Amino acid sequence: MTRRETLLALADRVEQGQGGDRHLNAEVMTVLGYVVRDTRVMDPRGATCFSIPDFLTSWDAARTVSNWVLLGASDIGADGLPLVELGNPATVPTGLVHGIAYGGGPNPIVRAYLAAALRAQAMEA
Repeated sequence: MTRRETLLALADRVEQGQGGDRHLNAEVMTVLGYVVRDTRVMDPRGATCFSIPDFLTSWDAARTVSNWVLLGASDIGADGLPLVELGNPATVPTGLVHGIAYGGGPNPIVRAYLAAALRAQAMEA
């Protein structure tokens, strides 16, 4: 599976709320190029060690996944489901991605943002 395919599949799983939160957070770190050991993360050079961020419930963590611009976020934007749209600053309006939180769990709008950010990474892969 290519990196792009992996990012898109992970975005789908985040939207659906599939998998344990700790496992999905570790997968996000791995696909971003970090080395995950148990509950700790090392940067690609092996120099820094830190705890796995909670991408699924923290805006601050989710926003580190992509530098695309937040164009819109709504708790009910997709037929009553949380919707987030991101745009590539260099190619707006053609470079758009979205995330919709279908699954349950806390902070569904953050899940939608994370899914969109992963799709933005896939567009650049």
